[in-house]
This record gives sequence, structure tokens and C-alpha cells, in this order.
Amino acid sequence: MSLIFFFSFIPVLPCVLSQVTVSLSAPEFVKPLEKLKLVCKVSGALITDGSKIHSVDFIRQFSGSRLESLAHMNYAAGTGLNPALQSRLTISRNTMKNEAYLEISGMTVQDTAMYYCAQCLII
Repeated sequence: MSLIFFFSFIPVLPCVLSQVTVSLSAPEFVKPLEKLKLVCKVSGALITDGSKIHSVDFIRQFSGSRLESLAHMNYAAGTGLNPALQSRLTISRNTMKNEAYLEISGMTVQDTAMYYCAQCLII
């Protein structure tokens, strides 16, 4: 059984410079057909504060620099999922922990990428 490699060495990709930051935690390896769970911790603003943060976004970057948007959740819990992956994606949040979560089911070798979370701010 082969392993799928996931790395998250650059966990923060803010939309603009600010005091609000996000950090991603995720396993480095996931076996084929397993579920990948990404955890995005927001610091410097409440995840529900629409005056400071608009949304938390999950993206991935494939070898060769191609970026793909996976999902986002705005401050009011509105969500958007990549239509091509919608059946495999589950986005949620825990407001007490100030975290957003993305689960991707049925992982395959084609899902090998760098995974990131980013925050979009209201300025």
C-alpha cells in the first residue's frame, strides 16, 4: 500500500497584512482512501467577527505551482465548496476554539499537494 505525502511547512497565507493570522495543522501522511482533516486556527480576531475577518479559506498547491481552491467558510458560517470535489469535502468550525476544519474523504495519489489555510479580511 502506498502512502500519500502532505506537507504544511508554510501554514499562513493571509489575504492582506494584518494582526489576524491563521495556522494550519494536518498530518504529513495519509493512506489511500483515508480521510484528511485540516485544522485552521485563527488568532487575533474571532472567527465570527465579520468586522475583522471575512472568511477562512482552504487551498492546495500541486507540484508545478498550480493552486486549487477547496472550500471557504465566512464569519456567518456561510460556506462554499469546490464543485468538482464537493462530494468529498466537509467544512465546519468550532467557535469556542476559534478553528475551522476541512475534511477530505477518499484521498488518492492525485491529492498529493501542499495544503494551506488563508484568511480574507475586511479592511
